[in-house]
Amino acid sequence: MKNFIINPAAKNIELRVRIAIDELQTLGWDFDTYHKNTADAMSISIEAAEQQNLQNYIAEISLKGKSGSVKTDYTWYSLSRNENTEYKATGDDLQTIQDIIGLLNNGELNINDNWDYTTNESGEYVPTFIGN
Repeated sequence: MKNFIINPAAKNIELRVRIAIDELQTLGWDFDTYHKNTADAMSISIEAAEQQNLQNYIAEISLKGKSGSVKTDYTWYSLSRNENTEYKATGDDLQTIQDIIGLLNNGELNINDNWDYTTNESGEYVPTFIGN
């Protein structure tokens, strides 16, 4: 197991990650409203709607801001349409970052370097998270 942290050299953070909805639910994220809305729209049970959502969507989480004041938001990414729904604040920026670090530490998440635009004070790319 690695021990990831936010890179101390990171000053302007901009990163996107995609995480399975069920992994986030396991971490305590509440998507019941989404499942209920899907159930109502499709006239199916909430359980069936949840399964449909888990099969058709993943969460895309964005981190943006200066080191020490990073804001996080998320959207549901449609696997079939290759598009995002609208972004919504996660509601707890620090916990979201801790969730991402936990997934990295457990080897359950890999950062796509193409979605990491974090820079240092000089404006040069540095990875958002580093681990040892």
